[in-house]
Amino acid sequence: MRAETAGLCARSSAVCRQRCAFPSPLVVGSALCAVMTVDSEFVRVSKRCQQAGVLFEDTEFDAVADSLYYHHVPPAAFEWKRPTELSRKPRFIIDDRSRFDVIAGKYGQTSLVSCLASLYEYRGLFYRTVPADQGFTDEFQYAGVFHFRFWWGAEWVEVLVDDRLPVVNGRLVFVQSQSSEQYWAALLEKAYAKLHGSYEALKYATVPDMMSELSGGATERIVISRSIGLPVDLFHQLARTTVLAVASHDSGDQPKNGLLPGKAYGVLGLDQVRVDDAIVPLVRMRLPPPGDDPPFAGTWTNAHSAMWSRVDARQKNELNVIGAAATGDFWMTLAEFETAFTRLDLVYFDGDTCQSEQRFRSARAFLARSHQGAWRRGATAGGCRNHIDTFHINPQLLLNAVDNGTVILSLVQHQMQEPKVVGFSIYKMPMDYSASEVLPSNFFRSNKAVMHSTFSNTRHVVERANLDAGSYVIIPTTYDAGQEGSFSMRVYSVAPIKLSLLDTTPAVIKAPFIKASDGLKEYHSMFFSLADEKRTINCYELQELLHSCLPNDYMKSSASLDVCRRVVQAFQPSSNFGRLEYDHFRDFICSLKAWQEIFGFYSKTTSGVMKAEKLRESLRDVGFGLNTDTVQLLMLKYMRRDGTMRFGDFVACILHLIAAFNTFSRKDAQKAGVIKLNNAEWMKAVLRC
Repeated sequence: MRAETAGLCARSSAVCRQRCAFPSPLVVGSALCAVMTVDSEFVRVSKRCQQAGVLFEDTEFDAVADSLYYHHVPPAAFEWKRPTELSRKPRFIIDDRSRFDVIAGKYGQTSLVSCLASLYEYRGLFYRTVPADQGFTDEFQYAGVFHFRFWWGAEWVEVLVDDRLPVVNGRLVFVQSQSSEQYWAALLEKAYAKLHGSYEALKYATVPDMMSELSGGATERIVISRSIGLPVDLFHQLARTTVLAVASHDSGDQPKNGLLPGKAYGVLGLDQVRVDDAIVPLVRMRLPPPGDDPPFAGTWTNAHSAMWSRVDARQKNELNVIGAAATGDFWMTLAEFETAFTRLDLVYFDGDTCQSEQRFRSARAFLARSHQGAWRRGATAGGCRNHIDTFHINPQLLLNAVDNGTVILSLVQHQMQEPKVVGFSIYKMPMDYSASEVLPSNFFRSNKAVMHSTFSNTRHVVERANLDAGSYVIIPTTYDAGQEGSFSMRVYSVAPIKLSLLDTTPAVIKAPFIKASDGLKEYHSMFFSLADEKRTINCYELQELLHSCLPNDYMKSSASLDVCRRVVQAFQPSSNFGRLEYDHFRDFICSLKAWQEIFGFYSKTTSGVMKAEKLRESLRDVGFGLNTDTVQLLMLKYMRRDGTMRFGDFVACILHLIAAFNTFSRKDAQKAGVIKLNNAEWMKAVLRC
């Protein structure tokens, strides 16, 4: 399995953020709605500064060189100034599509400008990220603090910054408005840099990463190749569903048939016109704001061209061919599109994400299902399929697709610093397999995946898959085994889908204790030499007995005082509190030998120690079906620092589970799977376990 890598993210920084709930709509027509959420951190900080008569200074992302560059030496002598020091009448934003005049400046990222230009077209989406409830006048209760919202770590977060901006010789040198006194773009860049750790870190964010984090959607990048071609259905989908599409090319610094490199041109959908007796499909495009780019030099660009003259006037009126230039729209053939552009970025939105966007109100919204999970060493960090011995311990997500069709799968890792190489695989769920049980390692050894995604260290890995109706298992993984991190998986579809974690229901599959046969007479005299008048021993006497009768240090590791206490507790009859009878001792010795064989099988390649990855399977052989959360808790309690377990740890773990299941079973007399405890019973149950 091959991995693709991109630039790494920078250091992380503390971020003043909170989960966001959005008033809707944020934009009504072309007028801005200045809406403040009462419990917003932004509102609280603003009020505190106003009451103190000071302007906000963000100590979490201070006006220092480290906030600009974390690796390279700053290329200039930077100062920090507020917009009120740079302009006579600074404006936060002017709500006018023609006033998008944002440029990257000398040191800013052109990719960020390109993403902002695309988002600026979709006003409902734009004003969710760039709230309109702030400005530099008393009307907005200016206090030197501004806030923005980003989709980060599977949720919307609010990021606060002060308005001290980096300048050189009194001029902005990062993202800025070129021909107006608007400062929304410069302030948004600062908030985005704070989220990433520094301004320099933004250069490692890809366009798909930025589009997802600015809009809340999932971005799929399609590399355009004339030899492969793009499916016509893809363009039809753009007009019918909630997807934002932009095309761009990277042909050096020169325009390509009038199209500028690095610019993101909107793709609105596919129109079909009749020319003579033939149907000609045309891709409808839109210039990025402010829309004054040179026109594309194509056969259908000019509304008065020879090609348009061959189209019926009624159809031209329906398409508004004459008036299209006013909105920056133009057309090109599929062949021209594939020649002109090298990549197509598609941003998918579900109904909740795009509810305030007017352009999507007549479109069919994607359904989105999501799951948040984590890779934990030894428990759920199995690595990609190259690590076939541990691949099965990765989180397994069950996807149920009702109809045949295309689904979009988006894996997002939540790391700010040094993101891992990640990806996912999809397997067809076997018909005869229970949905309440994880797929075992043997399944992945003998079955091929329906698909493997690209593996990359970008924060977002997005792929499309054409799936027949049925059930599938998605395995999100890091490329290497043992790497920890958290992630979210989102699946988009226009047809109904369900997504859930495939996990084992905790249960006792078979009795973990083994009944002793008539043998083991060699222990009889040793036991009764230590026993009391009731022919029982306590935990201290059991420990002494085990040290005498167990054959070697390997087995004697199971004779700790904690284990002995648990053994007595597991077999303890009510009449002999804290004492162990001989028959129960024999059962324990037989069980100990059986557990040693299981432990030996799973530790045969590691010389007497068992790796964490084997814990779940080994405990299943003992008799326990365990879910992922339980396995992780057991690892936290019994695993050593190096991620391994000795035989004594294994025995203690088994006895802990026996106590836990027995405690529950005694209270669940009706076998309903639910018990009710008062405080005293709860304390007793917890301490017994």
